[in-house]
Formats: sequence, C-alpha cells, structure tokens
Amino acid sequence: MSLHTASFPAVDKPAYIAKRPAGLVYEALRQWADDHRHWLLALVIVFYLLAFTGKWQPESDSALYLSLGKSLATGNGYTELGQPNHLVYPGLPWMIAGTFKIFGVDHLLPIHIVLLFFAAVSLIMIYAMIQRRVDRPTAVIVTTIVALSDTFFRYSMKILTDMPFMAGVMAVLLGCELIGWYRRADTDPLVRRENPIAGWILIIAGLALATIMRPVIWALLLTLIAAAVVTSLSKKGSWKFGLIALVGVLIISGFFTLDPRRNGNSGFAGGYESSVIYSLRSGEMFHHLIHDNLLQVIGGTTTEALLGMRVGPGLNQIVAIVAILVGVGIWRRQPLWGVWVA
Repeated sequence: MSLHTASFPAVDKPAYIAKRPAGLVYEALRQWADDHRHWLLALVIVFYLLAFTGKWQPESDSALYLSLGKSLATGNGYTELGQPNHLVYPGLPWMIAGTFKIFGVDHLLPIHIVLLFFAAVSLIMIYAMIQRRVDRPTAVIVTTIVALSDTFFRYSMKILTDMPFMAGVMAVLLGCELIGWYRRADTDPLVRRENPIAGWILIIAGLALATIMRPVIWALLLTLIAAAVVTSLSKKGSWKFGLIALVGVLIISGFFTLDPRRNGNSGFAGGYESSVIYSLRSGEMFHHLIHDNLLQVIGGTTTEALLGMRVGPGLNQIVAIVAILVGVGIWRRQPLWGVWVA
C-alpha cells in the first residue's frame, strides 16, 4: 500500500485549488508527472544509490563533529583535542558516537547511511505534505526537483547537521498539517485527512530532533510563537499554535538540562547562546543582521539556493526580493509557512 493511499487518502480538491487557472503546458506537465510518478521516484532512488559511496568528504565542520563524536564514544567527554567544546550542538556528535560504539571508530559508513536516511525521510515528508495540501502531481514534481537539486544532493552525502535538522523541521510542518492548523472550515476536505495523534508525534519528534541539531531551533520556536499570534487574530483554534510553542519551550528547556556544552561553563546554556546574549546587549547583533546577513540574502545567497547559481548583479536582488515576498505572502493561507520564510 502506498504512502498517499495509506495515510493520506485521496479527496476532492479544495475550492481554492480547483478554481485556479490551468495552462495547457502546465496541465500537460502535471499529467505526465502523475502518469510516470513511479518511474520518476524510482529514478531518484537509483540516482542516490549509485552516487552514495559512504566515504568522508573532508571539511572543517565535519571533522569537528567526528572529533567530538569520537571523544564521546571513547569516554573522553564532549571535548575536541582534549578541550571542552561549548559551541557545537550535540545532536550529530551523539549520533556519530552511537555508530562508533556499535561499529567502531574507524567505520564512517554507518553515519553516512544514517544521514542519507534523514534525507530520504525529508523527501517523504515533503511529498506527503504537498500531496495533502495541493495534489499528487504537484507533490511528485516538487519532490523530484528537491531531490535532484544540487544543494540537497550534496548535503545528503556529507557528515553535517543539515539533513537531520531539515527532517525535524519537515516533521513539524507536516505534523501541523495533520492536527488541522490550516483548516478553513469544518467542511474543508482536508478535515477528513486530519490525524491528530500522528501529527503530535511528528511535532514532538521533529522539535526534539531539530533542537539538538542547530541553534536555528530558536528561529523555529520564535516562528511558532509568531504564528500563534498571527492566527489568534484571524481564526479559532489558535490554541494549537500556542500549545506547540509551549511544547517547543519545554523540549528546549529539557535539552539544556542535558546539554554537554554546559560542562565547565558558567552560562545557563552553551557558548553560542552566551555569545548571542552578549551581541544583543552590545548591539552587535543588529549590526550583523543588517550589514551582513541581509546583504548576503539579497546579494546572491537566495538566488543560489533557488537556482543553484547566481545570475548576476541586479538580477540576484530582483530574484531574491520576489522569492521572499512570495514566500512571506503565503502566511494568509498557511501562517506558519509564511512566518518561517520571513
């Protein structure tokens, strides 16, 4: 039994989808993708299996994760070259330490398989969420494009936190769909595909996974809180946003009680959080956001993320601004998606 028939049974399209204009080329592409969906998804699987080597691609961040994982596995604590580390989130080092304890510190194939698994989980959840929110042809197209994109492919083969963190975020987004955050009315066909139990499991597991991986979890938590505020102004049921934000706070609080970065550190959390607090107090954070991050986002980073390359001065800025405005604009239909893009 396939994923979409088992967990997400087909229903009539919502009115806002059924009424949209359809061009001949667009509909032909959708029909072709739907007719050949098994071949397309099989092509993605074969492509990844052929490309997978399980060999380490040397780089500084990956080497740091491996060093911390080896220290944990050999009983030397959360240290690098004998020195405590107060910055790196412990999720990936914990995973590496687990594979080292089971298979030995000289075997890197297991952790590569684990990270490829998270990439596959991310793609499955992308497919499920788009198929539920839009339709099956669109889900096939979007999943195939993401899987074959240069950025996703490269990071799925590296020992980095990107794939586990993405899997966690996608679990939260899909879980929000399943508990009915975006229901327009009780007559919305999407109501018949809600699964609150599965939704809450995905949300809790996704938040826990994302929390131990990267400091970007703070952005996700603030997004949940902002989405709760936005939704409370326009619809009933906003308590779900607030409840999930509360769950996120509890998970992060629990993480900090077990956070190995705190050993020997006087701060309430790790060194990263301490540096952020210092930057906020000194004003350096706002200067960095405006003069560094913002310029990078509109200067070519967004275009490269979307197209796999930069298209040149002027065009980079246009593409970035349009993409950001379109992404933020979806908050009227899906508040969490729009605020997360913002």
